[in-house]
Amino acid sequence: MDGHHEHFVIGLDGVERFAPDTLVNLPTACTGQWLADDTFVLRINLVGGINCYELKLTFPAQAGKVDVHLIERTGLNEEHFSGVVAE
Repeated sequence: MDGHHEHFVIGLDGVERFAPDTLVNLPTACTGQWLADDTFVLRINLVGGINCYELKLTFPAQAGKVDVHLIERTGLNEEHFSGVVAE
C-alpha cells in the first residue's frame, strides 16, 4: 500500500497462519485454497481490525495474465481488475 510492502504466510490446509502487519501494527491471519486448476482464493484477515479481504485470482489460458476479484467482508469494497506479468 502506497509503496509499503507486507509479507504474509498463507495456510493452504485450511488453517490460518499469523504474521505481523507492520502497517497497522496488528496480527494478520491468511489462508488460501485452489478452487480449480485456474482459480486461487486468498483470504487476508486483519485480526483486531474490521477488515477481512478475499481475493479470487483467476489465471486465464492466456499465459502471464491474471484476473482479480477483491471483496471486503463488510461490503465496503468490491473491485475487479486484471493484469499481466511484467518482464
